[in-house]
Amino acid sequence: MLYRNCLFCLIILISLTHCTRSTSDPLAKEKGNLSVKTIDWYLQKAESSKNPFIYLNALYFKFQDKKKLDSTDLYQMSRLAIEYYVKGRPETYLKISREILVQSKKLQLPRRTAKAYYFISKYFLEKNQTDSAYHYVSKAIETLKDNPNDLFYAELFLNKGDIEFKEGDYYNAEQSGIKAWDLLGNKKDPVIKYTALNLIAVSSNEMKSIDFSIECHKKALAIAKRIQQDDGLMVETTLNNLGYVYQNQGQYAASIPFFEEALELIKNKKNGAHLYAMILDNITYSKYKLRKSKRELPYFLEALKLRQQNNIFDGEIVSLIHLSEYYWDQRQSTQAFSRAQEALSLSKANKYTDGILLSYKQLSQIDTLNTIKYMKAYLSVFDSTMELERIRKNKFARVKFKTDEIIGEKMALEYKNRNLVVGLFIAVVLFVLIFIIRYQRAKTRELILNQQQQLANEEIYNLLITQQTLIDDSRKAEKKRIARDIHDGILGKMFGARILLESINEQTAPEFAEKRERYLKELQKVEQELREISHEMNKDQEAAFNNFIALVTSLVEEQQQLFSVPIKLHFEETIPWEQINNQIKINLFRILQESLQNCHKYAQASEIEINMGYKAHLVFFSFRDNGKGFDVNKKEKGIGLQNISSRVKDLGGELQINSSTNNGTEIYLTLPFESSPSQKE
Repeated sequence: MLYRNCLFCLIILISLTHCTRSTSDPLAKEKGNLSVKTIDWYLQKAESSKNPFIYLNALYFKFQDKKKLDSTDLYQMSRLAIEYYVKGRPETYLKISREILVQSKKLQLPRRTAKAYYFISKYFLEKNQTDSAYHYVSKAIETLKDNPNDLFYAELFLNKGDIEFKEGDYYNAEQSGIKAWDLLGNKKDPVIKYTALNLIAVSSNEMKSIDFSIECHKKALAIAKRIQQDDGLMVETTLNNLGYVYQNQGQYAASIPFFEEALELIKNKKNGAHLYAMILDNITYSKYKLRKSKRELPYFLEALKLRQQNNIFDGEIVSLIHLSEYYWDQRQSTQAFSRAQEALSLSKANKYTDGILLSYKQLSQIDTLNTIKYMKAYLSVFDSTMELERIRKNKFARVKFKTDEIIGEKMALEYKNRNLVVGLFIAVVLFVLIFIIRYQRAKTRELILNQQQQLANEEIYNLLITQQTLIDDSRKAEKKRIARDIHDGILGKMFGARILLESINEQTAPEFAEKRERYLKELQKVEQELREISHEMNKDQEAAFNNFIALVTSLVEEQQQLFSVPIKLHFEETIPWEQINNQIKINLFRILQESLQNCHKYAQASEIEINMGYKAHLVFFSFRDNGKGFDVNKKEKGIGLQNISSRVKDLGGELQINSSTNNGTEIYLTLPFESSPSQKE
């Protein structure tokens, strides 16, 4: 019982010191928007003011007004939270601690997150909600597990051990202290090392490992003597703990030197009333057990008075039990019974189980008539205590199990999510690759089909032109033959007949003369008609001209019907179509086709103009529309424009494309004149 109170106060004191010491926290060196000087000013004002919450609340509002908090702000907020805690506002302390926890998680600051968990744990520990306190300190340890060299990580195990010690789980409390000691290693922080040794010592003592407990206490005492300041109580506390170990074993003579040294050190200190009363009662009890003297009564009463004045109810109960023992030994049964009853009432009022057990045990020895009643009550409370301790241990085990289970589920979920993201990424990549491959294959097939269709169209056109040329040549030859036959045969004979008739016309008979004259006129008419037919059949140049123009005109009329766009078509009469090579005609026809197709597909034009001309052995071709146009400098050329460029290049011509956004498009090309094979022959 004595150990629990000393250990708890010591750990809380060390924890507060480490949390408020700005030089111990690396985050304190960072600079935030709310300056450290400003924060210090508010905290100093709160410290010296009769109403400190005016300044603390003002500072809190400043933090709340900040849209974005950084790591330095969170550290300064923790200082503010501690001030609320010290000034008696634990609910505000908890609220700020929860805010720090949320923001620390967002900023991914493990150390600050662990400290927020610790602050919340400390709140629940003060409220005696040890299960919640244990849960949050376990979360703090889990958060900081990847930083085992951090000094605060060792402190967390000390706080965990403190909770376990308070709940009677001495084995795990000892293990937590040993874990903290191992983590400290060669670190030069004697205060935390002292606390770890003290936790191990008192836990070992409760488990009756007396020699190990004394060894740890002596090591802690050596550290305390090296570092204790004038107002410190570590040496006195350790000396008292060492004396209590011997006293608990019935070695009262061995305990007295430790109590005397502690009492000599503490008697002039103003801040050690609680510890002074404890040491005074302990040394008095050991001396009384040795000599059963009445001289110890004033010291028992002084210790009781100090504990009553400082509202130390557990210490007051111990003093009452010791007085009851004293009075019983002095045969003052009424006083002994009265003090034991006071101890029982006070224990029940504060729900202090250890005090209740001590009181029932003492009453069973004093009131012999009701010994069985008190022993039954003692056993009932003892069984309840054991059951509560078992429930508490199971509760801690469940908290640890749930924590481990949550951690395992979190890791499994992270693994599952990671696999899901990887799988989804691979699926998307595969889908994109398959789409690209299929798209490229489709475009390749389309390009091949277009090329094949273009070659087929060129072959068909060549065949048509060749067939048309053959037909024209045959027709021309036939016309010449007929014209020749008419001219040389029929006309010759008719001419001979006309000569004969003219000779007969020399006959003087009147009836012959009139008939001859009529026949001669008819023959002259026939001759004239035959000459006209012969001349008409020899007009090859005009036929050849009309043949290419008919193909172009037919294409233009077809496009106008399909797309309802007016097209102006103009040919210069000077173009020698009969002398132009068929290859030039084919390519001109294809270029016109491609230009019309691009215009209808992309330009959205409402008017098209086509011109063809001839000058200085060059064939000119121009195509204009009033469509939306495009940027010729930026836009990559499509297949259509590439085909036009390729055709002009193959023919040795020149191509010029003029276009801009919303200003239409103009295609202008010139081709060198080349005679057709028939003309060359």
